[in-house]
Amino acid sequence: MNIDPAITIDMALNTGLALLGYLYIMFCSGRWLVTVVQKWNKRRKQEQRQKAMDAFFEAFGIDSMEPGIQLA
Repeated sequence: MNIDPAITIDMALNTGLALLGYLYIMFCSGRWLVTVVQKWNKRRKQEQRQKAMDAFFEAFGIDSMEPGIQLA
């Protein structure tokens, strides 16, 4: 196999375009990954908050209270 050592303009442009496309795809993939992680983290924080509220309600029996009941 004989490889030509001279780089022609069309070879340089094709290589540059391929690299540009690769970088664009990697950038979009990274942006998508960051969005997914941010949404997962937000959902995880909401679940922790909900667990804390459930424990609070259970500890003080707030879930069994009805409107109009006064605490002594």
